[in-house]
Amino acid sequence: HDVWTIDHGLPQNSILSITQTPDGYLWFGTEEGLVRFNGKTFYLFCKANTEEMKHNCVMELLVDKKGSLWIGILGGGLNRYKDGKFTVFTTKDGLSDYNIRSIFEDKGGSLWLGTDKGLNLYKDEKFFIYTTKDGLSSNIIRSIFEDNEGNLWIGTTGGLNRFENEKFTNYTIKEGLSNNVVLSIYEDRESSLWVGIDGGGLNRFRDGKFTTYTTKEGLSNNNVRSICEGSKGNFWIGTDTGLNR
Repeated sequence: HDVWTIDHGLPQNSILSITQTPDGYLWFGTEEGLVRFNGKTFYLFCKANTEEMKHNCVMELLVDKKGSLWIGILGGGLNRYKDGKFTVFTTKDGLSDYNIRSIFEDKGGSLWLGTDKGLNLYKDEKFFIYTTKDGLSSNIIRSIFEDNEGNLWIGTTGGLNRFENEKFTNYTIKEGLSNNVVLSIYEDRESSLWVGIDGGGLNRFRDGKFTTYTTKEGLSNNNVRSICEGSKGNFWIGTDTGLNR
């Protein structure tokens, strides 16, 4: 159990995202830039030393099937790091917005990006944008997940959306969600969908119905930011005040 902080070379103690590239490096997204870690030393990529970093707040990291590192920056657009080089994508390249809050790669290898101005699909080197005009319940996207059947689920500040056959289906408090701000989405082995809500705890969606679990059932906090199923079927839930099993 080791702890690394700014005292050990981190630029900042708020770690917003973590991933590992095929070469073994660990990468951390922080509010002060992108950090590469080789197990001993930290190297910082930021506005001051990297021209392609237009802003320092790295919200989201994803390594795609081809080994490229995708970097979602709040206020700075999208970056790709491949073979030691950064490529920056902004609204000039077709992105709907500079604020990237979530990145997801689907089974087909297409990239989905959640921004403050809609859902972006990056496919065949082009961006395609979906907004409330296309049926999204809100343009502010916080989470994206693909279920076993290939449906895309999108968590917005206006509810949960399912994207199937180019159509959006909306689920809000009217359908039983505990709150409309969706922070995280996960599907378990039994095909139940688990939805982390801002202020509304954990929602399970099964057979068309939502069940809510909150601090009343033992959650440490009702802001559920991350959900993961362990190898033994245990559920791990990250909240604003601790990790829950």
